Amino acid sequence: VPVLGGEPHLILPNASSLTWIESGKRLLFSEIKQGMHMVVVSTDLGRGQVRDVYDPPGERGMAHHSYLSPHGQWVLIVEMNSQGAFVPCRVVPFLDSGEARVVGPPDGTCTSGAWSADGKWVYLTAKKDYKDKFHIWRQRFPNGEPEQVTSTTTEEDGIAMAPDGKSFITSVGTHDSMVWIHDQSGEHPISSKGEAGRVA
Repeated sequence: VPVLGGEPHLILPNASSLTWIESGKRLLFSEIKQGMHMVVVSTDLGRGQVRDVYDPPGERGMAHHSYLSPHGQWVLIVEMNSQGAFVPCRVVPFLDSGEARVVGPPDGTCTSGAWSADGKWVYLTAKKDYKDKFHIWRQRFPNGEPEQVTSTTTEEDGIAMAPDGKSFITSVGTHDSMVWIHDQSGEHPISSKGEAGRVA
């Protein structure tokens, strides 16, 4: 879409979470290979010279987002497993084959990430288990332990590092869900506290 307004047009079909890398000479994005299997790939601007960067396990494994480290050696991956659940984030080599390293809470859920400007830290939006809330975590890479950065009563979702590396941007808020009943007189909420997810 033109910055000053105008009609949008398609740049790349079957491309999600796209970023320009290598000074704008190449692209890094996720694409569906088959069925629901989503792989992180790198291409040139014409979608030539295609190279798979990360192929998640399982027929329905989906690598949704990818973040290249400042020095171009590693890629931070946000991934779903074959059951459609977000899993801990992983860091994989960008140029060479190698094992994925889990970062953040090892048994938790991770939905977004970023690198520090010097490439020595990864920052994540994650939660340590299904009962927890999403908060910002960080971990020194490659051998640090995950550290929780925020611990408010709200939740944080998404993260972007400021250019000077001294702060980050995230969205903060809460969410509520309640049970409603529909009858002859209309619709009425019957619960207003906590979080209601199922009725019987």
